[in-house]
Amino acid sequence: MIASMKLRMSFTHFIGVRLGGALALSFALTLPAGAQLSSERYDELLKLHQKGERKNLHALSISVMGMESYAERGGDASKQLAITQAINLAATVLATRDVTVSTKTRMSRLPDYDGTEFGGKPLFSGVDPESIEDPRVKSRYIKALEDHEKLLARVNTEREKESAADYALEFVQRMVDAAKDKEKAAKTASDAIQSLAKATWIKDYVRARIFPPEEQSKPDP
Repeated sequence: MIASMKLRMSFTHFIGVRLGGALALSFALTLPAGAQLSSERYDELLKLHQKGERKNLHALSISVMGMESYAERGGDASKQLAITQAINLAATVLATRDVTVSTKTRMSRLPDYDGTEFGGKPLFSGVDPESIEDPRVKSRYIKALEDHEKLLARVNTEREKESAADYALEFVQRMVDAAKDKEKAAKTASDAIQSLAKATWIKDYVRARIFPPEEQSKPDP
C-alpha cells in the first residue's frame, strides 16, 4: 500500500513537472479518492488515445491513479473491471506506436557526422556550423543536425507512449496481486489480453508486462 502510494506520488510529481504548472499538479492531487472510471470517461479515453497524440498521454496515467484509488478500496469485482479497462487503454496507446522507431537504441544529443566525406578534416562534436568553411560540409552537417533533432523527437514520443502503457500495465499487476482471488483476477487479465483486437506484438507486449516470462516459467509449488 505504501509502495503504491509512493509510486503514484512520484508519478504525480512527474506529471506536474512535464506539464509545467501548479495547475497540472493540482489536478492530479485533487482526483476524487473514490473515483471510478465511468463508461463515458472510459470511452472518451479510448477515443482520445486512438489519435496517438503526445499531449494526451498524461490523461491515461492520471486516470489510472483514480482507478487505483477506487479499486484499492473496492472488492475483487472492482479490481477486475479496472484490470480490463487498463489493459484496453494501454493497448490503445500501443496501437499508435511507430514500430519503425526503436525505443531501446541509445541516442546521443548530436548526430554522428565526421565531415570527412569531401576529404576534409573531421569535425569536433558540437561544432558551430558557421565555423565550417567548406559549404558542402556545412550544408551536410546542418542537414544532419536537423534530421537528428527530428529523430530525437520521434524517439521521445514513442518512449512516452510505452511509458504511459507500462504505467497502466504495472497497475494491472498490482490489482492482480491485491485481489483476494488472485487466480480469477489473473484470468480476467488473460481473457482481456486474448480479446484484444490488436496486432499480435501488442498482445505479447501486454502479456509480458503483466505476466513476466520469469514468473510464467516458475514451477508450481
